[in-house]
Amino acid sequence: MNGSLDFHPAGGIGFLPFAAGSFATVFFIINLIVWIVLAIAVFRDADSRRRRREWLFLDSPGLWCAVVLLGGGYLIALAYWLIHYSSLRYRREETP
Repeated sequence: MNGSLDFHPAGGIGFLPFAAGSFATVFFIINLIVWIVLAIAVFRDADSRRRRREWLFLDSPGLWCAVVLLGGGYLIALAYWLIHYSSLRYRREETP
């Protein structure tokens, strides 16, 4: 051994980069799947709100889906919920 940190299948310090890379890959795949599921859920909910003619911020289910996918799934999905379903949301006065 000449002091290098080569990959050693039997373990040792050479195994650490392989394990870290595998964990990162698995975490990335799970995170990607969750983001896609959140984007689909937001799209379906926004589309149903639009069909019921309820108020929809940004007015387009496709735009909401793209924003969730490209802008960070967890925070944007939380923002969607806060805008449309939480008690903090803007409430319009209904006119008879």
